[in-house]
Amino acid sequence: MSSRPTRSPAEISKMIWTNFDLAAELKLRDVEQIGKCKSVYSINLRPNFAGHEGLEAAQLLRHDSGDLQQAQACLSAGERARVARLKIPDLRENLTRTLIARRLWLARHFNVAPETITIDYDGAGAPRIQGWAPGELSFSRSEDWCAIACARARKVGIDIEVERDRDWPSILNFLSTPEEAEHIRHAVRSAGSLTPFYRTWCTKEAVLKVMGTGFKAGPKIINLPSAMLDGASEFDIALANGTARVGVETFETVTVALATARL
Repeated sequence: MSSRPTRSPAEISKMIWTNFDLAAELKLRDVEQIGKCKSVYSINLRPNFAGHEGLEAAQLLRHDSGDLQQAQACLSAGERARVARLKIPDLRENLTRTLIARRLWLARHFNVAPETITIDYDGAGAPRIQGWAPGELSFSRSEDWCAIACARARKVGIDIEVERDRDWPSILNFLSTPEEAEHIRHAVRSAGSLTPFYRTWCTKEAVLKVMGTGFKAGPKIINLPSAMLDGASEFDIALANGTARVGVETFETVTVALATARL
């Protein structure tokens, strides 16, 4: 299998890491209030997905260590309630960090104060930003990472997964038909890693977001093309009502898939 190799930390830092001080970069809130928050790391994914027409932005974000008490003031009441419902401290902290990173990046992108952004969700769970009528938006999070994709006048879906120990064979049986699952298991054995499995998972979830259904439609309805199964980083997937352009990248242990509808 000719999959693209993952990048080392040195290659990542040389290529895409931007560490911006929140107070200096955003200039939107009281410096004392957000200065406690150490940093957000932002990976610009647009160069990786240059073949996606209509893509306005694609970011992989990670909120670094720091005092969250002041920084989380920018979260909405709904977001704070979502955090409060989690009983496990590590899960609460990871969710808090990803929600802060997402909101601060959106504030930077749209040049508004972070607490003024209103995020709504449609019946299928797709996010919308009030006041950004022509735009389509997609979010994903895994562990303490999150991803954002914005596109104009076309559906977009993004999904990320951090590789970790889990019952991946059972998840694969949920994702794929028996024939496709066997192909993925062979790819995992050949690669000596779970990257082919995570590429499958992220690809299917990103495409289902473009379809507007999420996993409700069932991931087995998406037939992965041979190019994807053979390790290609860009490929098309036929849908019932059109075609999705898909790109997949792996950064260390984080796999990202982006899908956009072809018009």
